[in-house]
Amino acid sequence: GHHVRGLSLDDEDYLVDRTVAVGTGAASQMCFTIATLCSFYAGMRHRAKRKGEHVCQAGFLIASWIVFTLSFITSLVILVLAFDEEKTLIPEIVWSALIGSILSWMLMFGYSEMARRG
Repeated sequence: GHHVRGLSLDDEDYLVDRTVAVGTGAASQMCFTIATLCSFYAGMRHRAKRKGEHVCQAGFLIASWIVFTLSFITSLVILVLAFDEEKTLIPEIVWSALIGSILSWMLMFGYSEMARRG
């Protein structure tokens, strides 16, 4: 079989670990996507009730969508690469997708809170 850094790719533990990692990554990406979209929806509902808009609000919203889109695309790329056993996933890319997801949710949550407070 193929060898990667002393690991045999035919090794069952490696394949199980990879499957668990991919499953966990996909699940966390889904959770963050849902959380971000729920925060966006809540923010829009709060904004509809109030007339005034804060300048920071638009900034948070735009930044959140940019980070969200980038991390979502990165996660899709990771998912596609994960099914190709020849490819080695670089931990930094996986971490950047996770941190991006967390950051986009935090920005969207900030937007939602600003909209709520008016």
